[in-house]
Amino acid sequence: MDNWEILDTDYLLDTPWVKILLERLRHRDSGREQDYFYLTSPNEAVAVVALTDDGCVLLTRQYRHPVRKIIWDLPAGAMRPDEDPAEGARRELEEETGYQAEKFRSLGWMHPMPALFSNRFYVYMAENVTPTGKLNPDETEEIETVLVPLSQVRDFIKQGKITCSVMISAIYLFLDHTGK
Repeated sequence: MDNWEILDTDYLLDTPWVKILLERLRHRDSGREQDYFYLTSPNEAVAVVALTDDGCVLLTRQYRHPVRKIIWDLPAGAMRPDEDPAEGARRELEEETGYQAEKFRSLGWMHPMPALFSNRFYVYMAENVTPTGKLNPDETEEIETVLVPLSQVRDFIKQGKITCSVMISAIYLFLDHTGK
C-alpha cells in the first residue's frame, strides 16, 4: 500500500499554526511522479464533550473567519507542544468555558481530514462539570458558553446549527460511548 517514495519536500508556508507542504512523490512500481500538497500543524487538537450533572452539554459560540460566521462548537483547541491530550482537554475546557471537571475520559482520536491534514484530533468526555468563573480565551477568541440539554444536541446537528465535521464526530463518539 505504501508505494510512494518522497523525492523532495518544500515548505510553501511555515507559520506557528500551519505549514503548507509540497512533496514530489514517485510511485515505486510504475515510476510515475506527482506533486502532493498538504497542511500540517505543529500541534495536535482536542475537543471536550462536557456534561453537567443536570444533563446539559457545554457548547460554545464563536466567530470563525474562514466561514465568516458565528458557529456552534465544543470547547476545543490546539494542544501545546508535548502536552498530554487529557491535560489539553482540561485546559481548553476551562479556558473557553470557565468550567472544570475532575474526571476526563478519552473517547478516542481521529484524523480530521487525512487527504489534506496530518494532525490528530483527540476527543474527551468530562462529566459533572462545575463553573469556576476562570475564562481565559486566547486573545483572538470571543466565546459564548451555552448550556444545551443533551436531548437537543442531535437536533442542533440535524438543523445545521453544528456544522464542523470533527465536532459532529466528537458528539457521536460521546453518544455512542454513553448509549444516549
